[in-house]
Amino acid sequence: MYTAYMFTHRPYVQNGFSFMIILFLVAGITVLGIGVHQQKKAPVEVEKLVQSQTSEKQTPLGIPTTTIESVVAQTKQQLESEVRPLEKKSTTIQKTTTNTTKALTITSGNFQQLIGEITILSKAGNLIGSEHYTRLQDALDRAAKTGMESIEVQKLQKMLDALKIPQSHPAGNYQKSSPTLPQQTTETYRANNQAVFRSDPEIPHAGEIAQIPVCGNQQFLTSPVDLSKVFSVTPRGNLGPPGHTFPTEHMFFHVSAGGASTETIPLLSPADVYITLISFGHGMTQDPVDYTIWFALCRDVIGYYNHVKSLSPELEKIVAEKECRFSGESKQTRCNIETLTPIKNAVPLGAVGRLQGNFDFGIFDLRKKLLFANPARYGTRSLYIQCAFDYYEPSLKSRLYALLDRADHSCGEVAQDKPGTLQGNWFAGNAQGNSGTDWNKYLAFVKDNKNPETSVISIGGTFTDVGKWEFKATASGTINREFKDVTPDSVTYCYEATGKSGRILLAMPTTQTLKIEHQQNTCAAQFEFISPTLYSR
Repeated sequence: MYTAYMFTHRPYVQNGFSFMIILFLVAGITVLGIGVHQQKKAPVEVEKLVQSQTSEKQTPLGIPTTTIESVVAQTKQQLESEVRPLEKKSTTIQKTTTNTTKALTITSGNFQQLIGEITILSKAGNLIGSEHYTRLQDALDRAAKTGMESIEVQKLQKMLDALKIPQSHPAGNYQKSSPTLPQQTTETYRANNQAVFRSDPEIPHAGEIAQIPVCGNQQFLTSPVDLSKVFSVTPRGNLGPPGHTFPTEHMFFHVSAGGASTETIPLLSPADVYITLISFGHGMTQDPVDYTIWFALCRDVIGYYNHVKSLSPELEKIVAEKECRFSGESKQTRCNIETLTPIKNAVPLGAVGRLQGNFDFGIFDLRKKLLFANPARYGTRSLYIQCAFDYYEPSLKSRLYALLDRADHSCGEVAQDKPGTLQGNWFAGNAQGNSGTDWNKYLAFVKDNKNPETSVISIGGTFTDVGKWEFKATASGTINREFKDVTPDSVTYCYEATGKSGRILLAMPTTQTLKIEHQQNTCAAQFEFISPTLYSR
């Protein structure tokens, strides 16, 4: 059950002395804003502002009123000398002061909400999923840039980091010493975790898991859509920076040419499954709304359909009756609905198509972990992605594989990292693989998902323009070298691609670091870095 948050107010003025200092500053800003037309009134206004504080013999901190009066007198004198030269600038200063005050008021309000949410989560001992963590981290980053005190930022950052689910296992409580996560570890975790709050919205909590069958020989029995309506399936590993700079985790079912039709076709349940999550957003694509439907085949196998354009009446009823998962979400904008609803095989779930013309089909299996150079960079789903077609009964599986748009009709590859080499995914700064806001910091050296003979440098941005550099790699030398052959060997390598301007120079100082630079030259010229950008694993 999701806990609603109540936001608390934490005043930044901690004592009487701080209050006095702030009053003096406000008085100063007020006088500067008024300008030359009220120069003679400035000392009087300052005196009025502090009059209530000096009416008693001592302040709450025991500071004699005579001391305060002395400070006031000095401040009045200083303000008189500073206001006079501002005659020509009074209008500008007044506008600036007004705008600044308004901005501070808005920012302060945001601070209180952010502080309240992080504080309550911390006190409750709740862990939060990747999407929730990213939202709070983005808010904290904005607060740091717009005036929150660094001490407060550091305090909140520490609290927020403690709330994040460890990336080393599916639901946030596996033993870090178990790299392969065998089924016994999975079940041990679930037996000990009695939480009713989903740490990750995509993974049911312990109480829900108990209602889902243990994984055995379950298989998908029904295609997502009528296969006569499908003209192609894009294999996993698709590249389309910046949104898909890293190899895409799901397949695309193409049911019409994009932008050519508003027709939709029914989307079906692939087997007897449990609907676990319905998320949606408005205005995400060229169509009015996009839904993602998550479903569990068994405890460890969870699939999803993305870019669903409408829901069946049964799923619409679920959305209407339940609240959004995260604080601040709205059904009019973006919303996550948690549920555990059994659905029979081949039951309509909604419809796909419209102007987009395709939809996503992905799956992850918590029993099968992928190899990434640094798993801590990724969310739960990314670590366990599998080919959905492998979970179908044999006859339908062969028909689905035949639709894959790839010469060998294989399902494509997601995790292409080869630790210790250039091949795979890289990150600028502290970017995370599960953060939709970090696309411009991604960089991948991988094989094309349709033609693995083609090598691709997929660029999200940062060191040069967004795009794909495609070429046929060489097995020797320093020009367009195979990514798996590039290691920390103190050698600088150069890459060129047809249709791309200039060259890319790169080198690996260590197995975890990469320096790279785009230059307006060719690989025939001497290799020399001028201002490289650093990436890491």
